[in-house]
Amino acid sequence: MSAPVHAVPNALVDVELVFVQVDEKMFESTKPLPSNPRLLKYLTDIKENFDIDWQSVEWKDLCKPLYSALGARLFVAFKCANDSDDGSVPRSIEDQAAIWRTYYRPEADEQHFITMTAKLENSEYNAIVIKRDKSTASLN
Repeated sequence: MSAPVHAVPNALVDVELVFVQVDEKMFESTKPLPSNPRLLKYLTDIKENFDIDWQSVEWKDLCKPLYSALGARLFVAFKCANDSDDGSVPRSIEDQAAIWRTYYRPEADEQHFITMTAKLENSEYNAIVIKRDKSTASLN
């Protein structure tokens, strides 16, 4: 099955945006209840804050950006739990790049992650590019 596609309504844009947070295999790895109480707290927090029972979420639900982001965060938490007990994401960009390469894109170069992160932080790179349709230009 292909990754979910998140499209912005055509009335506002003339570009389709695609966000791929996790693939189906990654998503499925977040489904078993963790034995680690700190990881179990992530699921409790998701239920309390977003009223989402993660055990009931299906792959198709990840077409919603919030669900996709939650899936990505859970995936990282579950994978990082082996390294840090609580599933926390490292603070340094270099360590985050290592996690990205290890768990998300094993074929990728960590330097690419570091470079793109620096560009994003410096507003040199737009993660989302939205082109306004001329018919909606007055909607500010």
